[in-house]
Amino acid sequence: MSDTPGSRLKKIRVFLRLSQGEFSKKLGVSQFTLSNYENGKRFPDSRFLEKLKDAADIDLNWLIKGEEASDGFSPGAPVDTEMKDFLYWYKELPIVRHSALAVLEDLKFKYPAIFKKSTGKKEEGGK
Repeated sequence: MSDTPGSRLKKIRVFLRLSQGEFSKKLGVSQFTLSNYENGKRFPDSRFLEKLKDAADIDLNWLIKGEEASDGFSPGAPVDTEMKDFLYWYKELPIVRHSALAVLEDLKFKYPAIFKKSTGKKEEGGK
């Protein structure tokens, strides 16, 4: 998939873990219209872009031109090398696996101790 405004719009929707129906309702357009935007058949109007900016806190320069964002949200502009590598491989995975990775990230946030590397030593008080 080429890097187009429509593909970047889809990245935002997937990042937010919303279906086309959910995302279109949130933005006040039909699912058909959102699909046309994502597939590059139509370009969003200024009202849609303003709603999207407010709803997802994205940088419109990134969405429209693919430029790296300065302040706003842009899943295409990683902060460091590790994140850049992760996002590269993440985008290569089939869409079904994206939701599984998102669940793992939620678990990692909620239960960080589970995801710490083991030192191989037994903890005190352990059996």
